[in-house]
Amino acid sequence: MYKIWLNTDAEGNIIETYGGFVEFVLPPDKEYDYFFEVDGKTFKDIGNYQVIDGDLVYSPKEPEDTEPPLPPTTLESLAEENKELKSRLELAEKENQMNAFAIMELAEIILGGGM
Repeated sequence: MYKIWLNTDAEGNIIETYGGFVEFVLPPDKEYDYFFEVDGKTFKDIGNYQVIDGDLVYSPKEPEDTEPPLPPTTLESLAEENKELKSRLELAEKENQMNAFAIMELAEIILGGGM
C-alpha cells in the first residue's frame, strides 16, 4: 500500500502530489487537499486519476496531439516539392554514376589492367 497526498484544480485534476510506500513515507510538511491510501498500480498511474466528490476516480487522459498541423496542399507547394525531388534525383543519379566509374576503375586495377 501507498500513502498519497494531493492537490487538485477546480475540475478535480491532480496538480501536485506527495507520497510513498506506507512503511517509509513521512507525513508532508505542508497541507494538501486530499489524502488516500492506494495500491501500487494506482500509485504509479496517478496521472490518470481525478478527484471527484472526494473520491479518487480513474479517468485516463487522451494523448495530446503535439505535432503542428500541416499547411494545406496547393499547386505551388506541389510544384516546389516536385522541383526539390527532381533536384535530389539528379544528385543521386550523378552520385551513382561516379560510384559506377569508381567501381570500374577498381575492377581494372584488381584484374591487372592498371590505369
